[in-house]
Amino acid sequence: RLDLEITETAVMQDIDQVQQAIVRFRQLGCGISLDDFGTGYTSLSQLHALPLTKLKIDRSFVRCVHDNPASYKIVKSLVALSLDMSLGCVIEGVETQDELNALTSLGCTMVQGYFYSPPITFAETLVWIEAPNDERTFG
Repeated sequence: RLDLEITETAVMQDIDQVQQAIVRFRQLGCGISLDDFGTGYTSLSQLHALPLTKLKIDRSFVRCVHDNPASYKIVKSLVALSLDMSLGCVIEGVETQDELNALTSLGCTMVQGYFYSPPITFAETLVWIEAPNDERTFG
């Protein structure tokens, strides 16, 4: 399934046009993720009005999640918001085992970041897909 990402900044530029586009993509079966959530200006009413499938929590909240109580509480609240709205929650920018452990304790099941792999090219993605499962590695 194809999952498209839109940033909070893009949402703010023309909320009505963005909403119409998201509805159309959803009708086509695409998932829609709101990227870098928490760093822009999306209000809760706008968030509620958009037919999203996932929130992607920005790395800026993850950096100290394992040793900063304020960061931990913010991420915990954002994860709870996602779940309460029946949205998937992707945590961006996971780089360490400590971060992953803290996020796992919050019930996070979808993470991305250098802990698993740096960004890879399309060609590298094709090689990875074609490799036998037991030979798949990242980076």
